[in-house]
Amino acid sequence: MSFNKHLITTMSKQLSFTPIICTNNSYGACYYKTLENSSIPDSSYKNILTINLFTLVGLFIYNHPKLDSTIRTFLNYFISVCFYSESFIWGGGVDGMPNRYSSLSKNGILLCYYDKLLEWQRGWRFARPTDKYILKNTNTIPIFTSCVADCIIAMSLRSLGNISMTKKVNTTNSLIQYLGQEQQNYESTKLFTTSWTYPIDYGPTKNSNPDVFKNNNSSVTHKFILGPSTWLAMSSDIIIWLNKEKNQTENTTFKNEIRDGTTLWEYTKKYTYIYEQNLINSYKKLKTKTTDLSLNLFSHTFGAFGEFERKIMDCFNWDKIANIENPSNVSFDVLYNQDAISKLIEDINNNSIIETSNLQTILTNIDNTEISEKELGETIYTIINDISKTKKVTSTSIQAIQQFYCGRYCICPFMDPTITCVSDNILR
Repeated sequence: MSFNKHLITTMSKQLSFTPIICTNNSYGACYYKTLENSSIPDSSYKNILTINLFTLVGLFIYNHPKLDSTIRTFLNYFISVCFYSESFIWGGGVDGMPNRYSSLSKNGILLCYYDKLLEWQRGWRFARPTDKYILKNTNTIPIFTSCVADCIIAMSLRSLGNISMTKKVNTTNSLIQYLGQEQQNYESTKLFTTSWTYPIDYGPTKNSNPDVFKNNNSSVTHKFILGPSTWLAMSSDIIIWLNKEKNQTENTTFKNEIRDGTTLWEYTKKYTYIYEQNLINSYKKLKTKTTDLSLNLFSHTFGAFGEFERKIMDCFNWDKIANIENPSNVSFDVLYNQDAISKLIEDINNNSIIETSNLQTILTNIDNTEISEKELGETIYTIINDISKTKKVTSTSIQAIQQFYCGRYCICPFMDPTITCVSDNILR
């Protein structure tokens, strides 16, 4: 069982979450705040554009005939790993998934911020009649798109494990764990300070998803489930995969995860037409409303992801997209730049999507923390055992994460944004 699966199934079984009571049956579960009459802000359209871009990038990478088969197998494995946390976070269920996932929370811990935004998030705005019902009454699209975004990050982190940056295996592992959380800190700041999603912060969920870190220069916090615990588990699962990959035992060890992942990618691909229409329409709306179309997909800590982001953006024909008149009938060549995609696939196959020359300062920072001193999985099992025993998220679990990344006195290595521990739970 993967670390993430073990963590999520424990939290789903042992923790209490706030029931979401529906007042409007047309939406299934009511995953929105009561802001029905408000206009969707530009920041939300940027998030629509970004998450659908990530999803389309993941799909054309995964389905490209020249992608290295080992990488495709890893993507099968990892989407089955992250599916547990994204299903748990969003709640509401998905289209066509096996019954073994049904034990995950049906409540979710995120709300859509605007009523009018829900049809974009859940995808029924552009859905075919045969798909509209299932999309209106589940979180199929948010779960799939979030999973694919996780997979792109994971694929980047996997590439670090195949690059000889350092002879110290523990240091490479620590870098993977650090960058997984660094990227999540960055994305959480973008998502939860704009009117995109609304983390539930009342009732039982408030106690089951407490703050762990906070940004140094703002009131933004990072909650227990939305990154600090889940990305620690998932980055550890990446390291486990790399160990098996080096021994050429990954296919037998993870055959069930790979099988499930293959199914998940197939279901994700089913809704490509929705991701494309979301991307086209949100881009065209932004073009008419703002001149600032920068998406900043990744944390650019020391430029590690900068070149990768540029190459991703090059895979789309933005000038043509701006002039598309019928988004429901667009050819592949109009939307995508096939030459740029081929170059991106070549870089992915060669493990050259992260600028490793820019990571030496990060390695120095990590050496000053306790990340590399912990056995793989030690912190996750501390959390799992504490939740199983107390049926709560106690200071023991929070302190375990804080100490793992930031040491006993909470000197955190994260830089984009710079963060510190929530002081009430600092271990002294």
